[in-house]
Amino acid sequence: MCSSDLLATPAVAGCGGSGGGSAAARILAGAIKAVKAVHGYRVELVGRDASGRLTATLQSGGPNRLSMVEVRSAGASRMISLGLYTYIYAPRSLWAAEPNATPAMVSALSNRWLKIPTGASAEIEKGASRMANLASFTSCWARSASTLSVIGHTTLGGHPVVILKNSGTKPGTSPGETYVSTTDP
Repeated sequence: MCSSDLLATPAVAGCGGSGGGSAAARILAGAIKAVKAVHGYRVELVGRDASGRLTATLQSGGPNRLSMVEVRSAGASRMISLGLYTYIYAPRSLWAAEPNATPAMVSALSNRWLKIPTGASAEIEKGASRMANLASFTSCWARSASTLSVIGHTTLGGHPVVILKNSGTKPGTSPGETYVSTTDP
């Protein structure tokens, strides 16, 4: 499944659907073409989960090089994935908010960088690989064209953007807005 509240320059969100000759579909096609030409990227995500507001910054410097900062109400965590190893840092407040964390685990993991073999966790390995590969994002974007509509224009990070709305009506999609830059970053 694809993210639904992806905000970036350029960025698109949602999954499902196909084709379409609408203005939103043409904007989406242009964004996909631009993204396919880059070797690294930075994506800003804003959304909500069960714990409340969530913001994240993903940055890829190419295959197997990914960093992420995630900010939740309980605090900010950091992850750096460099091929064979992934490094994770989170404060006590985030580890304590984990439902299955024991007090001993919270003490052992809090406020320090943890070095984990990327392959030791299928979830980390799959997630890092998918996020470092823009093709995984663009395949979702391409399938969302028929669920998008243009709802306005604004600025994001000082860049003029077109706002696309995903209706979330196709299987595997959820409602959300996407901001696509109208200029180079």
